[in-house]
Amino acid sequence: MSIGFVVLHYQTIDDTKACIKSIVDKIDTDDYIITIVDNGSPNKTGSLLQNEFAGEKKIKVIINDKNLGFAKGLNSGIEYLRKLRDFDFIALVNNDTEIIGNNWYSKIVEKYNEYKFHILGPDIISLDGENHSNPVERQLNNIEDLNKLIKYKKRMLLSNYLFIDSTIRFIKEYIKKTINYKSRIQKKIPHDVIDVQLQGSCFILSKLFFEKRNGLYSNTFLYFEEAILRYFADVDNMKMMYTPDIVILHKEGGSTNYDYKNIRSRRIFYLKHSLNSCLELKKIMSSSRNEGL
Repeated sequence: MSIGFVVLHYQTIDDTKACIKSIVDKIDTDDYIITIVDNGSPNKTGSLLQNEFAGEKKIKVIINDKNLGFAKGLNSGIEYLRKLRDFDFIALVNNDTEIIGNNWYSKIVEKYNEYKFHILGPDIISLDGENHSNPVERQLNNIEDLNKLIKYKKRMLLSNYLFIDSTIRFIKEYIKKTINYKSRIQKKIPHDVIDVQLQGSCFILSKLFFEKRNGLYSNTFLYFEEAILRYFADVDNMKMMYTPDIVILHKEGGSTNYDYKNIRSRRIFYLKHSLNSCLELKKIMSSSRNEGL
């Protein structure tokens, strides 16, 4: 059995190199190909990566003319890999991740043989090793939940444009310090869980997934891909599962932080694109209602 990796690169070349090194050093099979997708990095690091890996048979670098966003960028890597050969698995990984442990491939095969999954997610740990971000709490149960979320994001986006949000956040932080608030830490779930929503820094797609879909839903730019994929898993009757038996380290937000040094700019970027993704999901859900799905 074979596996292809798609690593989406944007600007942060050191993260991408560390991610690739972790795959090459740790993956327990020779039957793999890594495709690095440079998503139109304006700092020209895509060309640097092409030169870096020019002599590597198992590492390919493709360069998009512009930033296509998360889903479309990954889909260009999926399309490239599927033209090369019919892989049993394609793993979509953020460039700010590193795989941990020496049993990744054997465990993926083991889980596939046991569950016949469509989409698999690993245990995702933070840099401090304390927080485990997979699986995630399901963000939406119905279109009514989505409508509430859309209204909330519109309010928050407006407050950021009007510079009100910084005051609100200052008050919240002051209250947290006053009551000695501690952020919620998600502990590791020590067993396999089926029918979950997965965190988007790593999706492992089996060949069964490609009997249903050709890739990720691509009419969004960034954010909420997890909720959209969860929705289509329900619609298409796909098995989406988590396992603690493979592990990935996630450094979180490197590319966005590189582009937006200012907290307010990052906040507006997140709210704007996550709102657009929510509106796109609303279109999907409304269409499914009309079609009786």
